[in-house]
Amino acid sequence: MKNWQSIVVVAALIAFAVPALAQEAAIGVYFDLDATQSTATNFGGFDVEHTAYVMATNAEQMVAGGAFKIVMDPRIIMLSAVYPPGINYGDPLGTGVEVAITDAVVAYYGVPALLATLTLSTLNNLMDNAEIQIVSHGEYAAPTISDHLGALTEVAGDSAFLTIPVDNEAQTWGSMKALYAN
Repeated sequence: MKNWQSIVVVAALIAFAVPALAQEAAIGVYFDLDATQSTATNFGGFDVEHTAYVMATNAEQMVAGGAFKIVMDPRIIMLSAVYPPGINYGDPLGTGVEVAITDAVVAYYGVPALLATLTLSTLNNLMDNAEIQIVSHGEYAAPTISDHLGALTEVAGDSAFLTIPVDNEAQTWGSMKALYAN
């Protein structure tokens, strides 16, 4: 009898624990295709480009599109936004963009769905945790993803942070002493 009661208790704990472990579906900016790096520390410069990805995460559905707007720190410049094959409409920094993907992405079990690839520049600006944020598209109350049947789901908008530290050059102690030689 005790074994049966133990099984019931364990089943009840699992039933309550699994939803608590589930994460909220979101559209966010990441610095890797696995959607695990939402912060990056890169070196800057006029000729340096940074790649970031707009991803739907924790969707647990087929993802066939999304609607979102990107708000960035003004020291970051978007050079381009490239979308998966399909149709896109709008301006990601202005009114927002709606993306429809030709081949829906199977976004179950934590697999992220790519909605856009961004090429960014910081020119020669130094920054600490400059924010890149996903917010609602002007037509929707929240960032939104669509499944393969066209059903819309409002999701959270996540933020990413980019740091460009002070550049340092490798110099030897001898070269430093030579600068101040008598």
